Amino acid sequence: GSIRFVGQDAGQTAEQTLNLEYTGPLDWRIVEVHNPYPFLSVYVEPLYQRPQEVGYRLRVRLGEQAPIGNWLATLTLRTNEPSLPYLNVQVEGQIRPSIVVSPASVLLRSKSDGAAQQRIVLRGKQPFRVLGVRQMPAGIEVEPGSDRPQVLHVVTVRYRKQDTPVRAAVIQLATDCPEQPLVEIPVQAGSAP
Repeated sequence: GSIRFVGQDAGQTAEQTLNLEYTGPLDWRIVEVHNPYPFLSVYVEPLYQRPQEVGYRLRVRLGEQAPIGNWLATLTLRTNEPSLPYLNVQVEGQIRPSIVVSPASVLLRSKSDGAAQQRIVLRGKQPFRVLGVRQMPAGIEVEPGSDRPQVLHVVTVRYRKQDTPVRAAVIQLATDCPEQPLVEIPVQAGSAP
């Protein structure tokens, strides 16, 4: 059994349920739930208890602060069954960002003049503002464009050749979008081979 939160928007809450059933001679119970994820709330509710049959409903609620992107979480249920003391329940998330970056990463290769640039498009579901650049690696310049609220922003990223290439760095742009106050763009820059 698994639970899937697929196609959710960032900042959106949702709830899924999973029924767990036991058939056997024990007075089977779920005695504890281990949930290390602050963006998931987990509730265990008894459904029925008959001779040699027990049923539980597991409710999992996705919180507003769930991470953007694809992720997999594991909830561990401890039972009183000696031969199977733990049950794992997989929770899959596919959370769509409020602001989509295209292309998703920047690869700048300087030519003979030592310079390179690339334009990035930020597309929001609602109008938003780019408040500024929170973080950028040395040798990189970022021009965020308009500071007016709009659905589409064009950001220009520039690189000028230097002794040390930029490897596996991140540009962070601050926005006024409540669901996505930071937009992170991976960047690599250096000389063209």
